[in-house]
Amino acid sequence: MQVLKGPQGTLFGRNATGGAVLYTTTQPGTELEGYFNYTAGNFNEQKLEGAVTIPLAEWASVRLAAEDEHRDGYEHNIYLNVDEGSIDNRNFRGTLLLTPLDALQNTTTIQYGRQGGDSGATKL
Repeated sequence: MQVLKGPQGTLFGRNATGGAVLYTTTQPGTELEGYFNYTAGNFNEQKLEGAVTIPLAEWASVRLAAEDEHRDGYEHNIYLNVDEGSIDNRNFRGTLLLTPLDALQNTTTIQYGRQGGDSGATKL
């Protein structure tokens, strides 16, 4: 993560007058590695999260990451027929790293995310 202070209009557009925050995901490495986390909690909450880095060749590797989170609501709104405070999120990301030459590197990232559920702040 990087925090850039001051006007950044030249690099990030004219509306970045107060600075910018840059988030960088973990890049694919040269070794087979990964992780997996499972979390459970109140209101039937379940969260799965994991990533794996797979080297394809000396000059190419791919990293796949995914997250799936679900939680039942803590309050049922009879009028709107929704469960307030529920969560239904899915995120997937794939990153391909190509380094055909020492002086040339290409990183391509594809990401899909869907955020759902009903916030407890939506009241009539």
